[in-house]
Amino acid sequence: RAPTPSGFDGLGPDDWVLLLGALRRLACTRCGIDALIMSDGLQADATACLAAGLASAHAPVAYAALDVVGVLLCAPADLLSSPADYALEHGAKRAVLNSAPLLRALFELTRGLARCDTDTLALVRALECFAHVLCDPFAHTTPADGYARALAAMCGLGRELYSLFGHACPLVA
Repeated sequence: RAPTPSGFDGLGPDDWVLLLGALRRLACTRCGIDALIMSDGLQADATACLAAGLASAHAPVAYAALDVVGVLLCAPADLLSSPADYALEHGAKRAVLNSAPLLRALFELTRGLARCDTDTLALVRALECFAHVLCDPFAHTTPADGYARALAAMCGLGRELYSLFGHACPLVA
C-alpha cells in the first residue's frame, strides 16, 4: 500500500473518489493540464495522490485514480487542435511517466487486474493507459525516456501480458 500524501491522511474512500474526480475535471482542461505541468508543487502532490489512489485497497478509489491517469496520458480529442496542445499532452505524459511511484502503482494495478477475471473494464482502462504511451499514433507525444520506462513495465508482465490475448472480453484481447 502506497503512503498517503501529506495533508490527505484523514480522507475516507468517498472523499478520495471526490478528490480524484476534481483532479480529473482539472485534467480535462487546457489551463488545468498547464497548471499541473508548470507547477512543480501541484505536479508532485497530484502524482503522489494518484499513486496512493492506484494502490488503494478500495476499488472505487483505484478506478477513479486510473481514470485520471488515463485522461493525463491521452488528452481529450477536443483539446488537441494545435501543436501547442500536443505540447500539453507531451508534458502531461512526462509528469505521469517521470513519477516512479505512480508508474509502479499503475503497473501493479495492471498486473493485479490481469491476474483476475473480474473488473474487466478497469483492466481495459489500464491497458489503454499503456497503449496511449506505447502505441501509434499516441506514442508521438510520449517522451523517449517515459516510453522506455513504460515499455519495461509492460515487459515485466511477461506471460500475464500474453495470456490477455485469449481473454474472454474482445476489448482486452
